[in-house]
Amino acid sequence: MHESLAGDGVHVAQATVVGPIGASLTHEPDAVAEHLWRLRTERARSLLVLR
Repeated sequence: MHESLAGDGVHVAQATVVGPIGASLTHEPDAVAEHLWRLRTERARSLLVLR
């Protein structure tokens, strides 16, 4: 979908978080939020997988 709409100025991205999100779990909430913010603001990637 990203490739189809990029020419119209639309950025489509998919984020997958593998594992639990929470304090002292696999993914810290602040770190996940930072990744999502960069995905939104930089528009450099269309796929993000956090393992």
